[in-house]
This record gives sequence, C-alpha cells and structure tokens, in this order.
Amino acid sequence: AEPTTSTTPAETTTTTTRPVPQYGTTPCPPAGGSATRTATFFDSFARCIDPAKTYVATMRITIDATPYDVVFDLDTRRAPVTVNNFVALARSRYYDGSRCQRIIPAFVAGCGDSSGTGSSTPGYDFVGEVPTAGEYQIGSIAMSTWRPGTFGGQFFFIIGPDGVRIDPIYSL
Repeated sequence: AEPTTSTTPAETTTTTTRPVPQYGTTPCPPAGGSATRTATFFDSFARCIDPAKTYVATMRITIDATPYDVVFDLDTRRAPVTVNNFVALARSRYYDGSRCQRIIPAFVAGCGDSSGTGSSTPGYDFVGEVPTAGEYQIGSIAMSTWRPGTFGGQFFFIIGPDGVRIDPIYSL
C-alpha cells in the first residue's frame, strides 16, 4: 500500500504591535502665546500639559470673507501625548498664519501645514494614540500621519459623512 499523508492547514494570526506613545525632549514653550514663532524642532515635546486639565483649540477660519471661530475640545485622557504635541506647537506659534490647505467636501479639512503646501512638518514625528473603529465623528479633530504610525504637526477635522468612515489610524 502507498503511504498517505494528510496536512492540516495551520492557522496563522498576525498581530501588529504599535509602539507606545511617548513624550519627546524639546523643552515646553511658555503658555499664553508669548513664545517666538518656531516652525522647526529637533524632537517632539517633553510633557507640557497637565493631563488632568481640559484644553481647547480655537481656530479662526474665513469663508467668503466672513471669519468664524471653530472650537475643538482636546481629550487629554484619551490622547495625552497627541494633545501635548498639539498644545506645544500652538504655544510655539507653529500654526500662526497657516491655513487649511486641503478641503474635501463631505470628508475632511486638512490644516496645520505652516508652508500651506501640505508637505511641511515640524521637523520630527512622534507616536501618538489611535482610536478604535467607529470613534470618528463629524467635528472630530485628528492628527494627520507623517509616516505610517507617526504624526507631526498637520491635522484635519472631519466635515462630512465620508470622513467618519476613515480607517482608525489618525490620532484623535
């Protein structure tokens, strides 16, 4: 008799381990907007915020010559490293004079590029916290990715129903 062999397909599971979000080494700028405007840094910021406090971002936008203030709550409990980065860049006046360089109706408005081209960075990237599927909502603000799994200074806010369906790879 001929020998017989049987094979059982092996199950493989692939898990992706994300690096742990961490603070950098750049000293914290003063609160209150008194810092000299800085657009390039060597590293992300040391911890500059108090994660127990509430932070908001107010962005003045102009549409058809009418200015509007858009206010975002920044969730320090959910994303302390990302909020720290955003607040420290704002305190460094990194965003002063920048504009939303990409607006896609029913999707997102991309902002935070100091050059206005969509390609500038603050000179570093950092690992931030990412949400789970279904957490994006219209009005959510999130950091844009610089390289896979990392963030810099650009951000976007979701302005329509297509934006709530994006993959959860952008830190809220």
